[in-house]
Amino acid sequence: MSYVMDSFFNYLRDNASKIREKIFSSQSMILDEVGLLARDLWNTLPENRIDLPRRVAAVDGGILRYRLDNGGSLIIVSSYLVGKMIEERSKAFCTFIYPPSRGMGFLLMRALELELAEQAVLTMDRGDLLLLDGSLYGLMSHLPITPINAPIEYGEVLLHFYEHLTNLLLKAEERKITLVSVSKTSSSRFLKEYILERLFEAELKRLRDLSILEPWDLQHLEILPSLIYDGKLMEAMEASQKLRRKYGPYLERIHYIIEEFMKKTPDLFILKNYVKGLGFTRPILLGPSIKLQKIIRKLGEDIEQATLRYFKLSPDRIEDVKEYLEKISSICSVCSFYLRLNAQDYPLKIDVPSYIFGITDRFLNMERLSIIEETSTLGEIVCMLRRMYVNKEIHNIWLYEADRRARISRSISNNIYQIILRTIGQIDLARRQ
Repeated sequence: MSYVMDSFFNYLRDNASKIREKIFSSQSMILDEVGLLARDLWNTLPENRIDLPRRVAAVDGGILRYRLDNGGSLIIVSSYLVGKMIEERSKAFCTFIYPPSRGMGFLLMRALELELAEQAVLTMDRGDLLLLDGSLYGLMSHLPITPINAPIEYGEVLLHFYEHLTNLLLKAEERKITLVSVSKTSSSRFLKEYILERLFEAELKRLRDLSILEPWDLQHLEILPSLIYDGKLMEAMEASQKLRRKYGPYLERIHYIIEEFMKKTPDLFILKNYVKGLGFTRPILLGPSIKLQKIIRKLGEDIEQATLRYFKLSPDRIEDVKEYLEKISSICSVCSFYLRLNAQDYPLKIDVPSYIFGITDRFLNMERLSIIEETSTLGEIVCMLRRMYVNKEIHNIWLYEADRRARISRSISNNIYQIILRTIGQIDLARRQ
C-alpha cells in the first residue's frame, strides 16, 4: 500500500471542485456545435464484407536506448515485415549518438520501417495492401529542421528518412498499391479544424452582408485562422479581442470560433462525446502546415543557405537537398478519416495517399482542408480494415503481428547488452532510457 495515499486523498477532498472546474471550463462555447456538425460527417459501417487482396503486408518498428556513462546514447532500432503471400523480412541497426536525442532515434526507426516498406512495394502488384503503423500524414509533415544542439549526424538522418519516405510514396503510387496507415491513438484536430473553417466562413459572410466592419478590420478578421495555423496564437487572440471590444456582440460568435481554433481539443474527444455507434468519418484531404510551406519556400529561394540553416549540412550536400526538394514536391497529398470498429473503443485514425481515391493533387500544392466524396474505394478500405480488426488491444491483426516481432522489449535488453559486450567490447551504462 502506498504511504502517500492519505495525503493524496486529503488533498483531493479539499481541492476536487477546483480541479473539476479547470477540466470542464476548458471547453469553449462553440464545442457543442462542432460536435453536432461532426455527426453530419459520420457514416455507418457497410454491411458487406470483402476478401482481402492477394497480398497483404504490414511493417512496424522497435527501439531501445542505452544511456552510457560518457553522456551519449546507444540506439538500437528494428523493423519487421510480415503479411500474406509476402516474404517476411527484418532489419536492425545500432549506432552511438551524442548528445542523446529522442528525435533522432525516432527518425532512425521510421527510416528503417520505410526502407522495409519500400522493398515490399517492389514485390507487390496493383491493389495489394500495405499497412503502416502510425500517421502517414505525420511522417509527411515532419519538418526538415535540425534542432539546436542535435547530434552532428542529425541532418544526414533527416535526408535518409525523407529519401525512403518519398521513394515509398512515389513507388506505391506508380504501382497503384493500396497504402494505409493506422493510428490507434491520435491528437489530430483536422476534423475539428475543417468544421471550424466552415463556421468561420459562414460567420464572415454574415458580417460582410451586414456591412458593419471597416475594410481594415475585415482584413484583420479574415487572416485570424492563418495566424493560428502559423503558431501566432497571442497575436490572433489579441486581434480577436480588440475587434470584439470595438464591435461588441456582432463579433461574439466569431470570437468563440477563434477561441476553439486555439484550443488543443483533439478530434477523438469530439467523436467520443458527440458521435455514437460504429462507423467512419468522410475523408478530408490534407495539405502541408504553414511552417512546412515556409521552409520549402526558403529552400527553393536559396538552397545553399537553407541547407546550412535547416539541415545544418555542408555545401557539398546541396545536391542531396535538391533531390529531397524535387521528390517532396512530387508526392501526392493524403486523405485522413476516423474509423470506429468497436463501440467501447476510440476511433482509429486512418491515412491513405490521395491517389487511391483518384486525386492527383500534389501534397505541397494543397492549401485548404477539403472533404472527399464517399466512393466505393473508401467502402472497400473500411471493409478490409474491419475484417482485420480483432478487439481493442488488437486493432489490426497484421500490424499487431508486425509490432510483436519488431518490438525490442525490456525483457530481452540484458541479452542484447551481452551481445554488445561480445561484439563491441566493454561499455558502461549510466542508466537505461
